[in-house]
Formats: sequence, structure tokens, C-alpha cells
Amino acid sequence: MAQGSRLRAWSGSGLAAALMIAAPAVLAQAAFDVASIKESQSLEAGGSLRLLPDGGVRAQNILARGLITIAYQLQPYQLVNAPGWASETRYNLEAKPAVAASREQIYIMLQAVRTSRPPR
Repeated sequence: MAQGSRLRAWSGSGLAAALMIAAPAVLAQAAFDVASIKESQSLEAGGSLRLLPDGGVRAQNILARGLITIAYQLQPYQLVNAPGWASETRYNLEAKPAVAASREQIYIMLQAVRTSRPPR
């Protein structure tokens, strides 16, 4: 292996290690100031999600699967092996950041939202 190749391989793996160490700290800081997520009691099939201008999020009657695909910016077919309840259980979500957030920051903050109990 040439000297330049070893240097590139080492610096690439060093960057990956640095990103793995820094990622939890970045994600820990990226959370909504206030968030409420509750299982929806609606019997309707449709749902909606709005990203608000101040960085807040309002979702009504949206499937858990939909929240996941939005948070991670996936196409529906990319979410595989999700538990059955993710396609059956719907949620209402209200979330507000401490300061205005960009669309990219909202997605990261959505990834940090958790329910207080597992679905039935």
C-alpha cells in the first residue's frame, strides 16, 4: 500500500470515529423544549403533520410509521421490519423548540421524541 493510501485510510477511519463519538452529544442537544405525544383516540383513517414556521411540529392522528419515516426522511418502502403496531397505532404530537429551528433541525429533534410507554 502506498504511503498516501495509508494516510487517506487512517484519516477516513479517524473521521468516522470522531463522528461516532460526537454524534450522541449533537443529538442530545437537538431536542424540543416541550413535546407532548399521545395515542390518538380518533377512528378516522387519515392524519396530518405540519412543520410550523417557528420550528414547532403539530401532528394529528398520524401513524407511528409515518412519524418515523418523516423524522428520518425515508420513503415508506425504506422502513423495513417495523413492528406491526407502527402501522396500526396513531398519535397526536405537539412539539415546540426553545428557539426557532430549521427544517433539518426539526427532523433531528423528531428523532429524539419518545413515548412514555410502549404501545399495547
